[in-house]
Amino acid sequence: MKKNLVLTIIIIWFSSCSSENTDEEFIIDDSIVEATEELENEENENTISFSTNIQPIINSNCITCHTSPPINGAPFPLLNFEQVSNRSSSIFNQVNAGLMPPSGKLPQENIDLIEQWIDGGKPR
Repeated sequence: MKKNLVLTIIIIWFSSCSSENTDEEFIIDDSIVEATEELENEENENTISFSTNIQPIINSNCITCHTSPPINGAPFPLLNFEQVSNRSSSIFNQVNAGLMPPSGKLPQENIDLIEQWIDGGKPR
């Protein structure tokens, strides 16, 4: 969101500049470029991703039963991004209600990460 705001400000700044000479080159202030790069880096650091955040939760809590083929009554595997992504809402609902994993409710931090990942568009 911050990135979009900075880009909007830059666009407004450029569009508010007027010149008789259409060949005039615009010089972008280095501080604007640096601020934009910092915001992009901050967004990347705050992004919840499957490989970094979600897969370790699944691996340590779900794949005991959700293997291929599933065991212990689990109806489907959860071994890769596609399988987890396709069932993400159901996974969230089950862990949020404390129904899964059968060994006990996940820590709230893990449940929150799953929800943030879903709300963030489920990045890999």
